Amino acid sequence: MPDHVLMTILGTRAESTEYQLDGVACCARLAPIALFHLLGQKSQQPSKVMAFCTEKAQATYEVLQQELADRCPLELVPIPEEGDTKDAVGDFLQVFADAAPRQGALTVETTHGFRHYAMMMLLGAFYVSALREDLALRHVYYALFGDTGSPIIDLGQLLGLSHWIHATSTFSSTGSARPMAELIRAADTSQNAQSMARDLDGLSQFLADGLPLELGVQAGKFVTQRIKPLRKLVGQQHLPGLFSQELAHRIREELRYYALPTASKDKASVKLDRMELKRQIRLIDRLHEYGHQAAAIGLMREWVVSWAIWQTGNQDWLDERRPAETALNLLSRLCDEDATHLLSARQRELAEFWSNVRELRNLTAHHGMKRQEAFGKKVLAVEHAVWQFWQDCMRHLPEISLDMVDGVKHDRLVVSPLGHTPGVLFSTLRTCNPPATARDLCLVITSRAAVTRMDEALEEAGFAGEKHALVFDDPFAGLDEREDLLKQAAKFILGTRETHVNMTGGTTLMGLLAEEIAGKAREYQRLATRFALVDQRSPDAQRDQPFVVGKRIEIESTRHEVAE
Repeated sequence: MPDHVLMTILGTRAESTEYQLDGVACCARLAPIALFHLLGQKSQQPSKVMAFCTEKAQATYEVLQQELADRCPLELVPIPEEGDTKDAVGDFLQVFADAAPRQGALTVETTHGFRHYAMMMLLGAFYVSALREDLALRHVYYALFGDTGSPIIDLGQLLGLSHWIHATSTFSSTGSARPMAELIRAADTSQNAQSMARDLDGLSQFLADGLPLELGVQAGKFVTQRIKPLRKLVGQQHLPGLFSQELAHRIREELRYYALPTASKDKASVKLDRMELKRQIRLIDRLHEYGHQAAAIGLMREWVVSWAIWQTGNQDWLDERRPAETALNLLSRLCDEDATHLLSARQRELAEFWSNVRELRNLTAHHGMKRQEAFGKKVLAVEHAVWQFWQDCMRHLPEISLDMVDGVKHDRLVVSPLGHTPGVLFSTLRTCNPPATARDLCLVITSRAAVTRMDEALEEAGFAGEKHALVFDDPFAGLDEREDLLKQAAKFILGTRETHVNMTGGTTLMGLLAEEIAGKAREYQRLATRFALVDQRSPDAQRDQPFVVGKRIEIESTRHEVAE
């Protein structure tokens, strides 16, 4: 059976007094002697007594020995005289921590000795019981001396108050109400109390995870429906009335900070407007203040997407998020590809901010499973830059267009290789569905020798749109020419709404560039289709009659797909 230790502090006087506990009296020269016997009558008698004594008080310890030495083990714990050291408080608490048991039950009695020793005994007992999970602080007793007897009172309420101090401090510094929920859950098994504890747990979880909609809905309900019952419950079971009122007020004001308007009964009914974005800004700032950086950055990323959607006026903001992400990702990609001339100064700042936010979010979302240090100098610099731009710009809801500076000039970009047989370009244009128009742009991959046939094929196809040629100097071995030609193609891709790429015709190198152009269009979220053309006639027939429409075979049809 675990030990039940009574820890007491002794002074220099021992006078016979009648002590009383729960209506039962016991006459003794020291309060711990009377308490030992009185607890025995309640079947709570300690199995060991430890007495803290200064050198001057050790004579009083002899009184304790005379009365209790044959009843249980005794231990004298020497403590320094008042003012003997420069750090009397630290010295005492060190002695107390060393002497206190590691497990079992602890009762503390603080009647005798200097008053400051009683306070330090109390604080030391609170600390060790909080630190040592196998040690339970059962009671804290103090005797009030009077003319007709000395009642022994249980200061256990102070222990409960210390737990509420910790719970309130945790709520103030982290936003978590879980310690409060645990206190309520442990003290009251009623359905109302258990439901209250679950609500507090849920709010704490939604906050820690950075879930603004779930938190907003539940915070709104708690403020309107649960604050008064919470105040009543805490006042009855835990804290004095004024304390419980102040605590309920503190919780209400904090939850109002996050709560959605009462009209929002669930997350699906939340409208994306300036007020909602500002509410989420408050949550992001609060998470940052509380030190929940992963949740703050994760929510910031989603907030930027919502902000981009808000600029378009789209209210289907919880289901149609990909187009906005597409536009933001494209800004970052253009910066990475040194194509910032296509962006405004504010777009370049936004692109850098978005890239940094994604980097920080991914670092924590993948739990640091990357080579870079999660808190290295580079990451800290990126984090500083993110919060600086957030404070200076984004949290003020700026108006920043996500369209390219030059805008969209063409509806469709049609890409095709062109060798010495112009029929493949002719068929590419004639198989367009819907038919090619003057708002389309034709991009031809060809060689210096074959480019002369481009206009002939375009004219036969009846193409009235804009044209441009990507010309290989060496269409067979000019591998190093592809990079520059792909850069040329990139600006045309950005200037159109969608790109259609024919993968057949010309040399192998031309086909390779066509594939790379399709890949670039996919990265820019502009790819609509890749296709092949088949002409089953003989080579001679194709040369003699090039302008015959071949069979079109679709390879891929993709629109606005975003990779994580």
